[in-house]
Amino acid sequence: MGSIAFDHATAQALISALESADERVHHQSMPWSDAVDTAKDEFDGAYSRLFSSNASSEQRDRSEVCFHLLNVLRQVQYAQEDARAEEERLAAVTDWEQRYAVWQADADSDPAWWRSFTDPQYGGLMWSKPSQTPTRRPTIQSEVAVRDRDRVSSGSADAVSSASPSNLRSFVAIAERCHGIVEEELETLRTAWPSFLSNCSWVIIETFTLFDALAQYLEHARLEARWISQIADAFEVAGTGELSNDMLDALAPALHTTAMSNTQLLQTLATADRTQLAKLMNSSPALTHQLQLMDPGTINAWWHRLAETPASNQQTVLWETLPEVFGNLEGIPYHIRHSANERVLKRNIRDLNAQLSALASDRREALQNAGHSPTRPQSVLLPVFAKERELNAQLEILEQIYRSAQAEGGQAPRQLISLTNDHPPLAAVSIGDLDTSTNVTYSVAGINSSTKTMESWTDSTQNIHDEVHAGGDAATVAWIGYEAPVSPPGSLGVLHNDKGQAGGDNLTKALRGLDAVRGPDDPQVNVMAHSYGTTTAAFAMSQPDIAVDNLILVGSAGLPDHIRNADELNADTVYAGHARDVYPYIDSDGGDQWAWMGRDFSSGHGVNPIDDDFDAITFGTDSEAEGVGDPVTTHSARDDDVTGYYERHSESLRNIGYILRGEPEKRANTLRRDLRCFNGHCLVQEHYMSRKNSSPRSQPRYRPLVISVSCLISAIFLSTGCTATSTQEPVMDVIEQRDAVVNFVINTTEQLDVEGWEARHGVASAQGCNGQDGEEGAAYHFDLSADRGTAHEVDAQQVVEYWESLGMEARVVDHGGYPTVYATGGPVERASFTTDAAGETYRVGAVAHCAPGNAGELKMEYIERRNNGERFPGDEYVPDESLAQ
Repeated sequence: MGSIAFDHATAQALISALESADERVHHQSMPWSDAVDTAKDEFDGAYSRLFSSNASSEQRDRSEVCFHLLNVLRQVQYAQEDARAEEERLAAVTDWEQRYAVWQADADSDPAWWRSFTDPQYGGLMWSKPSQTPTRRPTIQSEVAVRDRDRVSSGSADAVSSASPSNLRSFVAIAERCHGIVEEELETLRTAWPSFLSNCSWVIIETFTLFDALAQYLEHARLEARWISQIADAFEVAGTGELSNDMLDALAPALHTTAMSNTQLLQTLATADRTQLAKLMNSSPALTHQLQLMDPGTINAWWHRLAETPASNQQTVLWETLPEVFGNLEGIPYHIRHSANERVLKRNIRDLNAQLSALASDRREALQNAGHSPTRPQSVLLPVFAKERELNAQLEILEQIYRSAQAEGGQAPRQLISLTNDHPPLAAVSIGDLDTSTNVTYSVAGINSSTKTMESWTDSTQNIHDEVHAGGDAATVAWIGYEAPVSPPGSLGVLHNDKGQAGGDNLTKALRGLDAVRGPDDPQVNVMAHSYGTTTAAFAMSQPDIAVDNLILVGSAGLPDHIRNADELNADTVYAGHARDVYPYIDSDGGDQWAWMGRDFSSGHGVNPIDDDFDAITFGTDSEAEGVGDPVTTHSARDDDVTGYYERHSESLRNIGYILRGEPEKRANTLRRDLRCFNGHCLVQEHYMSRKNSSPRSQPRYRPLVISVSCLISAIFLSTGCTATSTQEPVMDVIEQRDAVVNFVINTTEQLDVEGWEARHGVASAQGCNGQDGEEGAAYHFDLSADRGTAHEVDAQQVVEYWESLGMEARVVDHGGYPTVYATGGPVERASFTTDAAGETYRVGAVAHCAPGNAGELKMEYIERRNNGERFPGDEYVPDESLAQ
């Protein structure tokens, strides 16, 4: 009879490959879903809806692909069973035929014709004869196709979209890991399938598109990640939370094009005309990011070569056509950057004034159309007033920057050397010509600094400049080039390193740009830092390719713990000055009331640069010696009522001037070391032990510690009494943070006159994060949705007021009458209230502060506990059937 073409080992290999693919592709849905939720946070407008739609398509495609993987697996198993049945039938037929042949041989030797009727052996053979009908050959078929994706917002009523680049990049990172899993499984399947076709040809293969569909699914997923990455580039390069949909639409064709090399990009910029330049950069915003990543020396050399080309005006064409790009590109001469940034600044001021004029016209028209209803005018004007406040706040910041860049009579000329599109913008103003000055100082701002107070910081920097300029040609930069933390209780950011690290990276880029522009001129380069700016500057000065002549640190909120000695900072000489430590609002004699809190309560920057073992050269700030200047009596750089570190006639500024002019031997170097007292209890300041032999956290700085942290903060900010204790208030663990974020979201919804809130995205879920010291952590996120209300602007304002009452920093982005509120700080890491969420809904969402924990383990633990009937905060908003995992 023969055999069939079916190899069971080959079939089992295919079954194993299908089982692995189904399990791994299905299980990646959890991290992928979390990544989508992260990307959606602060992602609004037409492109947010496109992304949500594509995410829904991806989920359906993944479910269908997994269904067909499992279905084919079952078909192969059934084929394997049929093959065994046919093999058993064939074996039985062969055995019967052999037994029949033996009987037949015996029967042939007996001539009696009736033997077949009387021989019981014959009867047995006839009754046991196997079926002669072959087992029906099994078939395998799988017809599946994935959905197309739309990545262009054509026809959308929205004009702009907004997003957080960091959230989008988090999605891309996780999505790419998921893609790697799919690619591995697809490769295994594509190896197992041809082998099955060859070695199991007994099986009939009908229409089969599964593996092609899986490949298409992977291609769509990769394009989606690349698309979102380019959107993140566009927002990051633009430096703003909003971009026009037309600009984002232009990204779609670029998904299928090969990126230019750095050389190709520079060659293209060197020859393109104004129209071509605008089209190029608008269609590929990532090219701006690519430019910013280039070495400033390469940029500077290319820029100067442009002047030697036949089109010698190409430099002008570039900065006039792309002022946002060349105004902030390191390696470009500073007078060019000033011209470009000034152009952008004036244009933005004109645009805001035009918007305000249009709002005033709308207000008048709305009042005329409101009729005589006593409540109608209020409902009409509230959103207009909210928008006017927002625009006026933006305008005031831009006008502050503009005034800061204007020199008053007799002062050195000023240059606006950087200006971003952040809200508020980051900016830097040079007092003096940064292209030619022989003595250059970057003045790095600290806690509470932003361009909202740009004039004040520039005035402080002017005081430093006047001291330096007295000794020769100088340029002093008022640098607000990072998002500085605000003081408690508004935020506890001053206790952490993240903003300092980000600012240090930006300062490093600025110093590399200075080195590229000045080249062989080799000016004296100084970095002057105050408060948390010293933390930021220290991160920059620990970079291996950075070097300055002098680093001056005053009122330090603490240097990073990994920097144990001044020798570890890339400065020829490190100086430090500090007024006596005092308690804020309590000590009446005056001193630095904030810096010690930044050091003592920090989670990563507790190093005090005036400690003896740090080996910085110290100078006096409040010695009260005769003839050395006024003593510093506050943490501020300048203060109208008391004396700050950069105040004219202060001892601090006088000593800074000596150092920067190259006369450090004239400085007063007496440091006061006083007691900090409160309610009769005193903390005696001690020196650190040698940092070469012990951790900066291994030894106490003050003894006895008789006032708890919680009591001290309460006394400072709430003016309440307390009982002396040695126990520090514990930090919330990850579950307490989960409960806090759930309560925060629920309490926010209760501020709105909207019913029917549901957790449409499921229970509070943990996502991975990194703690302050880089340790693994988890942060819960939770959101509630309800049918959209009618008073969108009023509801947004309600949420703003509520969140600000919790100490959060809130901002509003309007999308054609559908505002979105974003906030950070306070009881949660970040939060958003969207009035135009998917399905015409309101959505309130928030992410908790990062706490130690493993997100994956937490998810699995709470899936099991919910399956066992337990319920947790927020679960009451989730349908019972959705709680089953």
